[in-house]
Amino acid sequence: MSFDGIGMSDKEDYSEYVAQVSNVINALALLSGFMFASLTVLLTGLPDLSSVLSQSVLLVAAFFLDVFLFLLQGFLGISVLYIRMPPYTKAGKNWNLLPMLSIMFGMGTLTTLMFLAYKLVYLALAQLAMWIVFAVAAWVYIFAPVGRARAVLIPGVYRFMGKRRGVVLG
Repeated sequence: MSFDGIGMSDKEDYSEYVAQVSNVINALALLSGFMFASLTVLLTGLPDLSSVLSQSVLLVAAFFLDVFLFLLQGFLGISVLYIRMPPYTKAGKNWNLLPMLSIMFGMGTLTTLMFLAYKLVYLALAQLAMWIVFAVAAWVYIFAPVGRARAVLIPGVYRFMGKRRGVVLG
């Protein structure tokens, strides 16, 4: 990588940035797994799940799990913008978004179902509300901007988003 004094040269090399984002993604995935494991251990290990203190601890753990997953989605979205895509992925269009969406959908649903399995209905509703807020925020701040950027970079990608504010994407 060569610098011309102020910025990068004409041939911009993002490999160091992508490596850094990859490290952040790995750390966030580790923290998400740790939070999910600690949530599971807390659910099975707390003596009285009906107490306010126990449910507060579980809610805070679920909140941090949602935060880590949101940040993970964000960095996954950022990393997609700086890589070259092989031709076969251009034909897949919607499949590039599917793994990113399934992470948040699966973990949010699973934690809600875990709370319901232990008959913690109000905690499950609070987790579901938090999950919906994070899912909407992920769509607004991560998936839609990445989709618009990819539609500009690679015509035809994210055509499923359709018309948005009068502009046809792709």
